[in-house]
Amino acid sequence: MNGGDRYLIVPFAGERFLSWPDQPLVAPPIRGTAKKQGELRRAVIDCIEHSVRQTALKKGVSRRTDVLGALHAAGEQLAVERGGAKDIYVATDGYASKGCARLKIGKVLSDDDIARIVEGCHAELPRNLSGVPVHIVGIGTSSSKMREASPVAIASVGRLWEALCRQITETCSVRTGAPSGDAADPSPQATRPEREGDT
Repeated sequence: MNGGDRYLIVPFAGERFLSWPDQPLVAPPIRGTAKKQGELRRAVIDCIEHSVRQTALKKGVSRRTDVLGALHAAGEQLAVERGGAKDIYVATDGYASKGCARLKIGKVLSDDDIARIVEGCHAELPRNLSGVPVHIVGIGTSSSKMREASPVAIASVGRLWEALCRQITETCSVRTGAPSGDAADPSPQATRPEREGDT
């Protein structure tokens, strides 16, 4: 996290519609003693977490989930953002309910299943994210309204998204399980459109 980092917190659902905020969140300068810098970074994380809790899809938007469509829409938005390095962080259980990557919750995928889905998704893969690091977290996480998937099923869904992500861009990370507040990465639901400094 660096001073001047910009974050867009964006809910997504079906199709290629994302509810983009009017303004990005911008981190203040991270300066001073180690203690002061820690306090500033914590404040930025708190701000991101608050924004995630407050964000919501606009009325009338499909409640279905299309992760590949959301990634395509994010790529279109990042293309018009002014310079700087860009990352996309996606929080999803990985169970798309729309598109080629549609999955039944809890299904255990074989390597052949994964290869077939990846091949079938060829036409739906975003082509506008080459070179943009994509981080997908929360794969397999169940909500209170979903039955819990087995560890084997969760691992197979993770392998599927790893394979799909590698077809989209060169730099991918996929993590199963609920996002952790202890992770070094910024909030996983944040699409970080621009950073000044490292990426």
